[in-house]
Amino acid sequence: MILSEWTPEQVARRLTARWPELSGQPVALLGEGSDHRAYAVGSAWVFRVPKYAGQGGSLIREARLLAWLDGRLPLPVPAPRFVAEPSDVFPEGIVGATRLSGRSRLEVTLPDGLGHALGAFLHVLHGLDGVDSGLPVDHDPLGAEWQEAAMADLDVAVQAGLLARPEPWDAVLAAPPPLDLPRLSVIHGDFAAEHVLLGPAGTVTGVIDWTDAVLGDPARDLAGLIHWGGQALLNEALDGYGAVEAAVVRRAAWFALCRALADLAFGVQEERGEYVQGGLAALAHLSASFAAELDVPDTVDKPAPSP
Repeated sequence: MILSEWTPEQVARRLTARWPELSGQPVALLGEGSDHRAYAVGSAWVFRVPKYAGQGGSLIREARLLAWLDGRLPLPVPAPRFVAEPSDVFPEGIVGATRLSGRSRLEVTLPDGLGHALGAFLHVLHGLDGVDSGLPVDHDPLGAEWQEAAMADLDVAVQAGLLARPEPWDAVLAAPPPLDLPRLSVIHGDFAAEHVLLGPAGTVTGVIDWTDAVLGDPARDLAGLIHWGGQALLNEALDGYGAVEAAVVRRAAWFALCRALADLAFGVQEERGEYVQGGLAALAHLSASFAAELDVPDTVDKPAPSP
């Protein structure tokens, strides 16, 4: 069940009731994604609340993870300062963390040199020993959950006229690469362009939104690089990450396809044109540079123009 959106005034009253030291701080809606709404509180804090009932636990887990990650990574991540478990004031809980500087990568042109910094970041993240991280295991060796979601997203994209027909992507989704792994890594889980912040000079100022972090396949994070910048960005990132086996790239390309279709569906359903454009661009990257990894025919249709 989707929760009613609080006005900034309602948020301010609830925050003051829980944390009197925040009294008088201006509150503004920053935006919302598929799972959370974010509010700026003053210039120093970002508070996030779930959009759906029953999701409050993910924010509390994220706060614990961010505390665990503190000092372990080469790029900034938010530092939780205000954490409230579900209560009468905050039925699903709420978390306030430091507001990192910069703009979402989704809002700016891809700068030169970005890939190396992201690759080095992921190298450290994926190398962490996650035994005491508190992260759950998220491993789908058959890809069934990813397939089901991506097939539904593909149908949305076709019905909206973004793709002329489901072929050949439906066949690619139906034949995932081997996904069973002997070792799982600490992964961000949603390493998307909107979760990487960039400063004016194009340097990375932070990585946000860790609610999907799990012990899982590192190829899922590498898929984000393919999604944003195709082969060029992946190659640049691997300079900082280190060499990977061909099987990792194949898995990353398959996950990138799932991500691209999810962006198309989200963009259609939420009327977010930037997600539609991002999804179409990702499909173009996959068609141009990863056809062999995905067993895509050379005659793959070009994505239909965005309406």
